[in-house]
Amino acid sequence: MLYDPDLDLVADVLPWEDAHDHERSLLKHLLPQVEPGHLWVADRGFSTRSILQAFAARDAFLLVREHARNPSPTEGRPRRKVGRIETGTVFEQSVSIPDGASGVLRLRRIEIELDTRTEDGETVIRLLTNVPAGRKAATTLARLYRTRWRIECLFGRLESVLESEVRSLGSLRGALLGFCVALVAYDVLALLQAAVRTAHPVCREKPISPFYIAAELREYYGGMKAALPEEVWVPYESQTSAQLARTLVEMTGHVDPMTLLKHPRGPKPRRQNGYAPGSEVRRQVATSRVLAAGTVDYVKQDV
Repeated sequence: MLYDPDLDLVADVLPWEDAHDHERSLLKHLLPQVEPGHLWVADRGFSTRSILQAFAARDAFLLVREHARNPSPTEGRPRRKVGRIETGTVFEQSVSIPDGASGVLRLRRIEIELDTRTEDGETVIRLLTNVPAGRKAATTLARLYRTRWRIECLFGRLESVLESEVRSLGSLRGALLGFCVALVAYDVLALLQAAVRTAHPVCREKPISPFYIAAELREYYGGMKAALPEEVWVPYESQTSAQLARTLVEMTGHVDPMTLLKHPRGPKPRRQNGYAPGSEVRRQVATSRVLAAGTVDYVKQDV
């Protein structure tokens, strides 16, 4: 999935049936979407030489968390302190990897020495990027990587607000279709939130709840559809994107923004996780392979 955190929009998705295929192996299907000058942010699962080389070959940029074993870059100059961000001190170092031909691909390693350990006990986060030092400062890139976690929140909203996982579906393609429909609905909600923020300045300072917007739509859409004839919507079909944006802002100006604001709760108390055998934790069964083999003895949800 390609997610734009600045716009809060899902830009693209690659549906795949086999859960055993690693996401790294699927990137080749997304490489045609990589455009020159664009910057992609990815987790350590995409920290490989081949992926970094592929982005450089397309004149695109990648900011990825460095894996402990890959791509094993060669260090250049010693690291140097370049500043601080909200979570720690930032260091920078020049490194390189083979470029896939006969030369080398020069990269920057950005290290964040954290003020507080992560839940996994890590004290340092290492990032790799091919963004030149003159284009973006290391502290800017470090802050940018901190926004990557928002894609995890996206999955949570898809499940809780839009019910993207319909467990009653018995078809793999049907489940993927249902998930993609939820993604389209999510982008619609994101558009409505942007319109509300534009019409009501108070919503630019306080976050809006997509759950409340979805609840409003569920409650009133049926009645609106019954009360308004189809001819009412015809003039909007010929509007340009700019005209439709202005129409949405005008409509959302009649909304009471206070009914849509989030009500943040306090931090959750930390609980110690119970013990589970490693073999059970790592156990995964791809539904597509079970169905292909014609055996349905045990199927674990993984679509």
